Amino acid sequence: MIAKHGFGNASMREIAKTSGLSVPLMYKYIKDKDDILHLITTMCMQDIIDFFDTGELFTGPADQNLEKAVDRYIDYIGENRRYINLVYSETRSMSAENRARVFDMEREFMGRWKGILDKGVEQKVFRPMNTELMANYLYFLCNVWSLRHWSIGKFPESEIRTV
Repeated sequence: MIAKHGFGNASMREIAKTSGLSVPLMYKYIKDKDDILHLITTMCMQDIIDFFDTGELFTGPADQNLEKAVDRYIDYIGENRRYINLVYSETRSMSAENRARVFDMEREFMGRWKGILDKGVEQKVFRPMNTELMANYLYFLCNVWSLRHWSIGKFPESEIRTV
């Protein structure tokens, strides 16, 4: 509902109806639309953080770990494009408190990318670099698959992965 009509145009009544819940039941668990958006965002971020925490990405050489991370994240984005676009387009609509929480989760996620890059620099697989900055670049470049899908969706996913 929010993804289709936008955060500002979706009423709690419409959200409840779409969710198959009564308005009173919905208000039992959340305060307002801001909470719904925060819950959606938190769910998306936690899903991908959980993958990075499985340890799968830290078992081999850093270049292979980075390739696995990019592949998995692009898979995630492909499966969750609507959520990713919602989060990017509506984060500004969140309360300052919830927006700060989302940014904290994003910084936490950046730490996973940074860890892979730090390991690569340490192993001399990657040249010395500002790994925090590069982690942000990688994260955003992967998100382009969702944010600019209208433009690059014509390319095969295999090509997106190798750029």
